[in-house]
Amino acid sequence: MAPISAVAFVLGKVLAGTVRGLVASLIILALAFVFGAHLAVNGWFFLVIILTCFLFASLGVVAAMTINSHEDMANFSTFVILPMSFLCGTFFSPDRLPGAVAYIIEVLPLTHSSHALRALARGDGLLPVSLAVLVGYAAVLFVAGVMVVKRVR
Repeated sequence: MAPISAVAFVLGKVLAGTVRGLVASLIILALAFVFGAHLAVNGWFFLVIILTCFLFASLGVVAAMTINSHEDMANFSTFVILPMSFLCGTFFSPDRLPGAVAYIIEVLPLTHSSHALRALARGDGLLPVSLAVLVGYAAVLFVAGVMVVKRVR
């Protein structure tokens, strides 16, 4: 109903989600430093965080515009987000997972975000493949969000 384009609507929603993700990320990063973490934080590190927040905010818009009920959104979180958070190297290394599962995990965006942030925090430098995967997912999910909003209108 609003006199704005689908791109503007999705961009606004995604940027709002990105800012919420950045606030949470900065709080976690501040707590890490308070508790004695020694991380090599630089511009690439923050770029990967921003890109990850943008990517998952775009995923959130796509999910919100395609899912019809709160129950279905809870199922999405339970069957997509929760397993991804445990299996994609956030808490433990996925190196010892069975072959087929490890392959699937390696194509998920959170795996590349975890790999890139860990490498940057250690001072190893940017992982170009992970950055490319994150940019690709962000672009595809943003375009999907625009397409879904156009269809719903």
